[in-house]
Amino acid sequence: MTIRNMFSDKEIEYIKTQRLARISTMSREGALQLDVVPVGFDFDSSKKYFYVRGLNLSKTKKYRNVLKNEKVALFIDDLKSVNPWSPRGIRIHGTADIVARKGQGYLMDNDHACTKYMRIIPKEKWSWGIDEPMKKTLIVKYIPRDEQSNTKKLLDAFREEISNSTVEELDLLEDLPDMFLRSNLLAYINRNLLGRKMLPREENLLSKMDRMAAQLKSADIAVVVFPMYNYSMPAIVKAWFDSVIQKGVTFGEKRRDGQMIVSNAEKKALILISSGGVYSNEQFSGREHALSLSIQEFQYMGYSDVRGVLAEGMSMKEEVKQTNLDKSMRQIRAIAREWYEKERYEDSKSVSPISKNRRFDKL
Repeated sequence: MTIRNMFSDKEIEYIKTQRLARISTMSREGALQLDVVPVGFDFDSSKKYFYVRGLNLSKTKKYRNVLKNEKVALFIDDLKSVNPWSPRGIRIHGTADIVARKGQGYLMDNDHACTKYMRIIPKEKWSWGIDEPMKKTLIVKYIPRDEQSNTKKLLDAFREEISNSTVEELDLLEDLPDMFLRSNLLAYINRNLLGRKMLPREENLLSKMDRMAAQLKSADIAVVVFPMYNYSMPAIVKAWFDSVIQKGVTFGEKRRDGQMIVSNAEKKALILISSGGVYSNEQFSGREHALSLSIQEFQYMGYSDVRGVLAEGMSMKEEVKQTNLDKSMRQIRAIAREWYEKERYEDSKSVSPISKNRRFDKL
């Protein structure tokens, strides 16, 4: 995709309404301190360049940084409304050079002798709240080892790529889902399967399950993150699935006219799992019941796009562990970039994630 067709019509319209942005520069690759400052800017919608100027441009740190390192980031955002809370914006990564631009731009009516501008050439961009309503992402996590957890590293890799989405998080360690016991199971069967009206005391028995089911139903993208225990998912995670898989709420059935009562046809789900062992080889593939079951649960609810990433061999020697972890994080970032429409304008090789076919590469 070229620079000329990088931005949508709505994005161009939005950019033209804005006058201020923030620019980030750094003096060299790997610099510990970035320079981030507010700037005025012009946007050339025909060539899709951004121009940044200012008083005494050549004496600024951003100017000196660009002479040493052409990589820059430009951030333009605002609030469309406060109630409801509706942030929108666009983030641009690109390169910058110094050009002469006499008598043009937002300083053209001011008597500034210097005609130097920083010209920003976009390479990739993220936008949110502009072309369409923001997606809602629900992250359901069970990470008992916290910062020591390899599972957390998988989730962090995903979080880094989220852009145009509001994110809600459910920590199963802090908000334990109810398990099906005799009383609440009977209440569920009477209400959801037999269509009977529940008594007030029965409604209380299902209140937490109903809350978690409603939380999942409201999300466009669901991300479930946990470590594998004894070849399968931890009991807490299974209890969450049992809580939210509710007939007539999170999955539907066909009416007589053929219409679905509940449809998740446009929704996506991603499962991120770490395991100490390796299950991609033929000898042990039959022992893996964590990722496969999770994928089936979401497919049963009718999700149109269900994927999973299994970081294997976390108990193996460090070299193998790190290689597998890095590979899994690349897969996760590739999925997030696709789902959140993070557009790249440079040639790159994408990594195919594990799909419902559960094909694993050999180590």
